[in-house]
Amino acid sequence: MKKVYSLAICISISLGSFAQLNYLFSASSRPYIPVTNGIAPHLKSDNVRWEVEDEGFARVPIGFNFKYNGENYRYANIHVNGFITFKDSLDIFWEYPYYLNNLKRLPNYYKRAILAAFWDDLLMLDTLSMVYKTTGIAPFRVFTVEWKKVKWVYESPAPVLSIELKLYETTNIIEFQYKDEGNLPDPRFSYASIGITSDYSNRGFISLQSTSANPEISFVKSNDSLHVKPADNQVYRFIPAPLKIPAPLDPSLRYTNTKVSFRLETPGFNSYEYAITKSPIPPASGKKTFSDNITVSNLTPATTYYIYARSTFWGFLHSQWTCDSFKTAVNPVKLPYIPGINDLEYVDYYYLPKEMRQQDFRDTSFWYSELFLGTWTLTDIFQIGDYGFLCGPGEFNDADDWLFTPGLELKCGITYQIKFGYYALVYGDSGVASMEVKYGKATGAAAMTQGLLFQKLDIYKPDITNDGEVILRDTTIEFSPGTSGTYYIGFHDMSVRNPSWLLITNISVSEKTNLPVLSFVLDGSIENRSNILNWENLENSNTSTTEIERSKNGIDFEKIGSIDAVGTNKYIGWKPMNFKLFPNTEVPNKGIIADKHSKLYDATAPLLLPNGMKRTDLQKLLGNSPRKIIEINDSKKSLSYRDNQAGIGAMWYRLKQVINGKMVYSNIVKLERTLQLDALYPNPVRDIVQLKIQSSKNAKNRISITDVSGKVVLTRDILLSAGINQIQLPIGNLSSNTYFINILDMESGQRSTEKFVKQ
Repeated sequence: MKKVYSLAICISISLGSFAQLNYLFSASSRPYIPVTNGIAPHLKSDNVRWEVEDEGFARVPIGFNFKYNGENYRYANIHVNGFITFKDSLDIFWEYPYYLNNLKRLPNYYKRAILAAFWDDLLMLDTLSMVYKTTGIAPFRVFTVEWKKVKWVYESPAPVLSIELKLYETTNIIEFQYKDEGNLPDPRFSYASIGITSDYSNRGFISLQSTSANPEISFVKSNDSLHVKPADNQVYRFIPAPLKIPAPLDPSLRYTNTKVSFRLETPGFNSYEYAITKSPIPPASGKKTFSDNITVSNLTPATTYYIYARSTFWGFLHSQWTCDSFKTAVNPVKLPYIPGINDLEYVDYYYLPKEMRQQDFRDTSFWYSELFLGTWTLTDIFQIGDYGFLCGPGEFNDADDWLFTPGLELKCGITYQIKFGYYALVYGDSGVASMEVKYGKATGAAAMTQGLLFQKLDIYKPDITNDGEVILRDTTIEFSPGTSGTYYIGFHDMSVRNPSWLLITNISVSEKTNLPVLSFVLDGSIENRSNILNWENLENSNTSTTEIERSKNGIDFEKIGSIDAVGTNKYIGWKPMNFKLFPNTEVPNKGIIADKHSKLYDATAPLLLPNGMKRTDLQKLLGNSPRKIIEINDSKKSLSYRDNQAGIGAMWYRLKQVINGKMVYSNIVKLERTLQLDALYPNPVRDIVQLKIQSSKNAKNRISITDVSGKVVLTRDILLSAGINQIQLPIGNLSSNTYFINILDMESGQRSTEKFVKQ
């Protein structure tokens, strides 16, 4: 049995500077020959966590110059746990945690250069069980490390296998071979890795997906859970490829919901093969092409794809596959657009709304949006209901990260507004947080070609007030596309490494209106079987019918009700706020007013006066600054809507209004009902009351019965399961009267109440 991914050409090759390993893989079988007269090195253990005779390691000479991933090495660090390294010392436990056998993750500082013949928590019979030896005559010498008759983890009752790792001079081939020692490991604790790595960047490793005679390999899926040992005499080889690998595809990616384009590039004259699949396992072959620019259509929206490409020559020579993945955009969404922050997806150590996409060229940074900023300790900056996306650069690399909206249908001649806030988290004096906003006709940095909408190259220092307060800048950008079509908006973090973190808050995209934008138009609450929405009516604008819209996912809304106009404005009034006047550094001779939440207002534009503040008070604050002040009539009328069909689980709501002839939307409110008392019977009841309770989760609840005076006459704790629960409650000892039964979710605090009569 033999599986060969490529022709093995035994020539010395320079691999170039690309991060991904350019090695071809083959599997075969031949008799296992143990090392004789090998050297048993002195095992070193500089950290108390490394235990001599088990977790020890040694730095030994290879005996010749071995080229791995484009660099030359003369020494190897061999470890008893079935792997060697070239570049890193193994005596620093936490900075280089080699006790974790994941080929993809750690360590992350330098080129890792790990060759894992069988990486797990192996147990040596004694310190002489690991030996090394260099044999042969230059320039074809062979360096061999052997782990003799090792136990596969501590729980193994007896030796499981022997392992050899070989490095070949001149050809620079890497080879792993195995001998079955006749025993089996404890399957509860056996989690091995086999493969090689280069550096911390994505696709910087080759990982075997099984220990079969014909194993698949992957550059994006690190398998650290191999439970079955390789067969007796099994050989796995990693052979330097005869052609240079194409450049990473990620910088050239441009993709929509159904189409992707990318560029193939490699030094020299080559043809290419490429394939687009949904699998992290590279294909056996691909589509041949001489073209550098590739476009593939008819893709499925919101689906993860893997692009594989390799250089080819003469029809039989080829490089290793290069690989990049992407997730097609969702189908274009309608305006106004607000990220679905209540529908997040966890991918590769970050959270994002499912309809958004990210692109990271450093492989060290990440966007995530699990934060609701009102829960932060920075309560003087953020308000309850704010949401944000935080991007952090790596310790050794500046940020180069993009966050993209889904496709937005925009029309030529219409003015649109992008609104967001930005805030810099900077540690020390050396940090510089910077960002820009661009837009284009596809997702991906290469597609952001329609224009630069916003740029701020040093966010932190200009945004410190005289009293040392850091300001959250609320920003509005207006633009009009040159042609109608689907556009994507990209937020680009360019902050310097480590000391700087960029926070972007409250992103929204909408058609421009001439109305003041006020926060917290809508709020809501949960009551028994209904979700209740509340807002207030103000003067100063002409509002027609208000439509109430509901969504099950925070993105797709449908109309569920309407309320005719009452008064002239259904926007909530401003609560009293403290205002400060700051100099406008961008527009000379103008001032900026900021409230206590650091929302900024141009001192020459109309300002809606906060409730409770007199015009004369604000005029004193402004001094001689020119100002047109619109006072608000305090007469308001509260409005509400009761959704009796909400059901259990999360629901999102917004208001759709036409104000002064323009259609606008309110903020989105999420109400999540975890509990509902669907039925209480019989009623009146004599001895036993039957309860039908619906719960959205497995949770501890408390049932209590009170009389009409509010006195608790019965209490019982129950555990409800997700779904419908049937509960019987004996009440025969209660006197005849009217009572209320209350179901309390002890985790969320939600309550459901019904009245009944005891006969």
